[in-house]
Amino acid sequence: MDVKFDYNDVIANISNELKKIPDGFEREERYALTKIGKVIKSAVEAELDVSDNTDNWKNYDGSMPYRHMRDDVNVTTKKDKSGSSYVVVGGGKLTAYKWHLVNDGTFDSKTGRRIPATRFIDNAMKKMEYKINNIVDELLIKVANGS
Repeated sequence: MDVKFDYNDVIANISNELKKIPDGFEREERYALTKIGKVIKSAVEAELDVSDNTDNWKNYDGSMPYRHMRDDVNVTTKKDKSGSSYVVVGGGKLTAYKWHLVNDGTFDSKTGRRIPATRFIDNAMKKMEYKINNIVDELLIKVANGS
């Protein structure tokens, strides 16, 4: 009994399937990044406290009412120079400058007091690592299945 196997045909089929992956990936990538951004945003918001004594507080530009960091979290999907997409979760116009100070801690030169780090970004990312990995896995499975 002879079994003939045409390797050229198999290699051509594999090659065709591999060529489809970038198109499928690009289609689904933005959706996955947006989903990841929303997951991280909700975790960051959960990590941030809100002071209830803000009646007379002003934003850095003098505007009122005062805007808390938790209420000013933005999600943006961008592309770098090489064309790779990524998601940015950060503070909005009124609070972005505070993020590294609150996350990493700082020193108040007026009072000589050290303001401790909250590590809210690190904690949020750690809590959402599993969900982010699941979203990436779903993306890869979807692309591999040709959906």
